[in-house]
Amino acid sequence: MEDKAVTAIIDKINTVSEKTLDQATTKAAKKFLADSLAVGFSGYHEPVAAQLRQTAKQWGTSKQACLIGTQERQPSTSAAFCNAFQIHCQEFDCLHEAATVHVMAVLAGSLVAVADREKLTIEDALKAIVVGVDVAAGLGLAAKKGLTFFRPATAGAMGTAAAFGTFVKLDEVKLKNFMGLVYSQLAGTMQAHIEGSVALPLQIGAAARSVITALDLSREGIGGPHNVMTGPYGYFNLFEQDANCESFVTELKTKSRVLELSHKPFPTGRAAHAILDGIRSIMRENHLVVDDIKEIKAAVPPLIRRLVDRPIKNDMSASYARLCIYYLSALMMRDLRIDRNSFSPANLKDNSLQIISRKLVLIDNDLKDPNALSPQHIILQTFNGQTFELDIHATLGHPDNPLNYDDQIEKITNCLQTDTHDESKTYISKATDLLDMKEDKLLEEVIATL
Repeated sequence: MEDKAVTAIIDKINTVSEKTLDQATTKAAKKFLADSLAVGFSGYHEPVAAQLRQTAKQWGTSKQACLIGTQERQPSTSAAFCNAFQIHCQEFDCLHEAATVHVMAVLAGSLVAVADREKLTIEDALKAIVVGVDVAAGLGLAAKKGLTFFRPATAGAMGTAAAFGTFVKLDEVKLKNFMGLVYSQLAGTMQAHIEGSVALPLQIGAAARSVITALDLSREGIGGPHNVMTGPYGYFNLFEQDANCESFVTELKTKSRVLELSHKPFPTGRAAHAILDGIRSIMRENHLVVDDIKEIKAAVPPLIRRLVDRPIKNDMSASYARLCIYYLSALMMRDLRIDRNSFSPANLKDNSLQIISRKLVLIDNDLKDPNALSPQHIILQTFNGQTFELDIHATLGHPDNPLNYDDQIEKITNCLQTDTHDESKTYISKATDLLDMKEDKLLEEVIATL
C-alpha cells in the first residue's frame, strides 16, 4: 500500500526543484540560512564544541567537508555532526514555534557538510531549505500531543532528507530508500531536555550525521523501508502518535513554512524569550533597576512550565542554565541583556543571581494547547507600590513581532565577533554580506568568508 505522506514529500521535492522561488520565500530562506551559519560560528567557540571536534577526529581523517568556524576539514559524517551541534549548542538557532521544531539545525549543519562534494550554490541551498522546513515544520504542526521524542532531531532529520532530495538526483526508488534509511536511524528523546544535558545538541548532531550516512548507503543501492510515514511502525504511528497525517499531506501542497519561522534574540530556550523580553521592555520603558523590583508574575502556557520551569542550582552547566527561567530572568533583571557571555563560570556560580531569581513567580494561564508558547501575561511590582503589566501575544522574533533588518545584522555581528577589541565595522560588513549573500555563489565560498 502506498504511503501517501511519502508520496506528498516526493511531490514537494519535485515541485520545488523545478521552479524559481518567489522573492518573499527567497528572502526568508536566505535570512535563516545566514542566521544558522552565524550561530554555528558562535557555537564553534563553545568549549564543549572543541571537545566534540577532538572526539570526531577518532571517527576518520579524510578532508571531505567544511566545518563552520574553521578552515579545518573532516569526513562529511563528522562535519555534519559537528556543524549541527554548533548550530544548536547555544540555543540560539531559529525555530517554527507552533511546530516546536528547530528546523534549521540538522538541515544547515548537513548542507554545509556536503557543500563541497555536491557543489551546492546558494540557490541550491535555498530550495533545499524551503522543502526541508516545510516537511520538518509540517510534521510538528501535525502533532496533537506534547513532545516525547526530541522533535528537532526526529522531524529535523526527515526534513533534511527531503531537502537533500532537491539536489542529490536520486531516482524514486533510491529516494525512498534514502528517506527510509534516515527514518531507520531516528533517535533523540526529551529526557536530555528535562535534565538540561549537552546530549540535547548531540542528538541534533547525530541526526545530521545519519542523513549523510543514509545518502551514501542509498547511492550504493542499499535499500531501506518505504512506508516510513504511515506504515504500522512509521513516523505517525510511533514518533507522533495521533498526529493528523491528512493535514500534513494537504498543507505540504499549500503552505510555505519558511515564512513562519522565528528568530531567537537570546541564546536560551525559546520558551524563556517572552518573559525575558517582557522584563526588559518594562524595565527599559520605566527606567527600573533590579533593586526596584519586588516581584514578577508571569502567566504562561503549560509548555513554558514544562520546558524551562526548573530550579536554579549551584552546580549548573551552561546547557542547564540556558533552559532555567529563574537563572535567565535574574540575569535579565540585573544586566538587561543576555548574550553568549552570560553563561560564564563566574555567572553560573554567582549566588546573588539565586537571590534575584526568587522575584519571579510562574503561574498557569489555563491554555490547553500542549504545544503553544503564547499568549503570556507579565505583571511587575515594585517596592514603591507601582504595578506594570504587559500582554505578549507574539514573542520577539516571531513573524508577528519580527527582528528588523538592523536587529538581524546586530545578532549576526555579535555571533561573528570573536574579539571584542576588534573594529566592529569589520564584523558588521561580514554580517551584511552574509545576510545579503548572492544566489549564484557556492555555499562553500560563503562559509569560507566567516
